[in-house]
Amino acid sequence: MISNLISFFISYRLQREPIYEALALQEGVHLPTGEARRDLEGIRVGDVMQSVASPLSPQTDVRTARQLLKKLERDAWLVTEQDRLYGVVTLRDLDQVKNPSSTLLNQVVNPESSFPYVHTDHPLSLALERMGAAGADVLPVVSRAQRRRVEGVIALADILAAYGVMRREASKN
Repeated sequence: MISNLISFFISYRLQREPIYEALALQEGVHLPTGEARRDLEGIRVGDVMQSVASPLSPQTDVRTARQLLKKLERDAWLVTEQDRLYGVVTLRDLDQVKNPSSTLLNQVVNPESSFPYVHTDHPLSLALERMGAAGADVLPVVSRAQRRRVEGVIALADILAAYGVMRREASKN
């Protein structure tokens, strides 16, 4: 243990940058520094989420819902009933409906099924991970006290804008 500590202190004095980061940089791979990673982890869902402008009702027909999702340029959107989250509908779900004009969302969305969501204090990285797993570009932001109470919505474009990948003006619809 003593020799391990001595070698650590000697290597730290000679080169403060970890060897794997130095080798990656030498190969042209630019990894984020520990400080940059901490800065990105500091961004929370509550910092970039939006209020839900126009959630869908369970009584909305599939054709109207599909038109709204295309207008919003989203592949998923929230379905609410009396200010409570009923579920999340995806464009994939809507495309599988045989008769879109006579089918309502309450026949497509199961309120008992689980859906991905985040809380305002979650890091953006978790929201991004859950979006990827669900194959959706929007997630509901719900209350910790009540999972069905919607506090807002977070979109992929907002996360990318927060990370500096695209301008925030381009991410708003």
